Amino acid sequence: MPKLELKHLIEQIIQLNIPVDLITGLAMDSRQIKADYCFVALQGHQQHGLVYAEQASGRGANFILAETLDDKQHGKLSIVAGKPCLSVYRLSRLTGVLASIQLDHPSHKLALVGVTGTNGKTTVSDMFTQLSLHFGKSAGYIGTLGCYWWDNNLDKHSAKQDLTTPDAFTLQQLLAKMVDCQVAQVAIEVSSHALAQNRVSGSQFSAVAFTNLTHDHLDYHNSMQSYFACKQSLFLQNPNSFAVICTDNEYGEVLLNSVLKQRGEAAKQSVLAIGRNAAALHQQSWQVQSVIAQAGGFSVEVELTDENNLKHSVQWQLPLIGEFNINNALTALALLQHVDKQILPRCIHEQSQPLAQLRACAGRMEVFSRKGKANIVVDFAHTPDALAQALKASRQHCQGQLWVVFGCGGDRDAQKRPEMGKIAAQLADHIVLSNDNPRSESPEKIVEDILSGIQQQQKVQIQLDRKLAIADTLAQAAENDLILVAGKGHETRQVLADGAIDYDERAYVKQVMEANV
Repeated sequence: MPKLELKHLIEQIIQLNIPVDLITGLAMDSRQIKADYCFVALQGHQQHGLVYAEQASGRGANFILAETLDDKQHGKLSIVAGKPCLSVYRLSRLTGVLASIQLDHPSHKLALVGVTGTNGKTTVSDMFTQLSLHFGKSAGYIGTLGCYWWDNNLDKHSAKQDLTTPDAFTLQQLLAKMVDCQVAQVAIEVSSHALAQNRVSGSQFSAVAFTNLTHDHLDYHNSMQSYFACKQSLFLQNPNSFAVICTDNEYGEVLLNSVLKQRGEAAKQSVLAIGRNAAALHQQSWQVQSVIAQAGGFSVEVELTDENNLKHSVQWQLPLIGEFNINNALTALALLQHVDKQILPRCIHEQSQPLAQLRACAGRMEVFSRKGKANIVVDFAHTPDALAQALKASRQHCQGQLWVVFGCGGDRDAQKRPEMGKIAAQLADHIVLSNDNPRSESPEKIVEDILSGIQQQQKVQIQLDRKLAIADTLAQAAENDLILVAGKGHETRQVLADGAIDYDERAYVKQVMEANV
């Protein structure tokens, strides 16, 4: 893009004149600033981006756009770190668009699907990528597990990214890299924080999906109503995107009704409901008719509605534990069939088994086994509902006693701790409380909060060292027992009061399972 044109486009978006002659690019991260860049400084949850203005100036920024939450300050020009600084009211609303125009709108050049919900975002997005590759399509993933993609030769690439949903500028840069590799379709996890902070506002979604909504992040959103409104905004702000909504959760029904009301007649072809009662809620539905548990997975009968409103009954095999993975898998397949209309007819008429190829993604109901020892399931469950679902799923595949090793994160939503303790006491035979990511909070206080929800404390053991907790539990458990280790999942770091340490739970579980003890 011509550099003068970029300046004029920015002026059109912010509707203010920029008092410099040239802008060669924009960045929110001061470390990414180059000569004659505009530094975009937003109001963060704890501090303002202007604290990095000196670094940005030192790296070559010639201009600063700074967010103000005071409408009276909008358009005010000042000097910060020796550079002209223009205040823009609620600038964060515009960062997605600014990031997108800088890279010539990469999301317009591929099929982007966004997945939101408390639980299941990672699994659905990863499944979408797995299924895309199974059907020979180049695909990418951006989310909790990082960022990776397969190009048009199906060679794999990856890029570092730390947040579930990256900031607006990083997101557009990642999408641009995928466009350069001729990636056809990309799944992105869309967190509630990302929606609240407008990180995806400049992205064009081909389809969006909702998994569920349960207690989480109330330290940020303050109430379930606010949390839901944030998730709902992904659908209401993208009325032309195909919508896949799981309705087994009460919030799914509420969301479905609001989307149907907004879209009117168009909803008949642009909204799909998935769940056990989906057909009663919307004519375009994939309804789960029956589920039969099998060794290592399920046989699932589903009644599908195709694009011509014709009903089809299919029997598919899913080689994953946890009934919640049924809706996850169907959601991923529904997103894919929207992107490629040939997928569903192949699945129906060729009697293929599209879900049979799926594998558990890292740290999501991932089973570790060794002869003579109890099986260990590693899962990222860190909310009350996720813990309940993981325990119920584990019970289905447990012949003996069910153990659970878990903790709760420090400096985060403390309301869920007693609830998670209560759930563990109701659904597990033995509970081992340990550290999750205590951060700056007292580990003993976190455990005390969890214990307040447990009446049967005779079934509780406490071992704050997480490695020892896992090893001790494995030593106590019988061969036909099952141990659920919940909370860390795919993570490779543990955050303590004095900083983060290397801790890969999946690697450690594999190590302790292979040890001759």
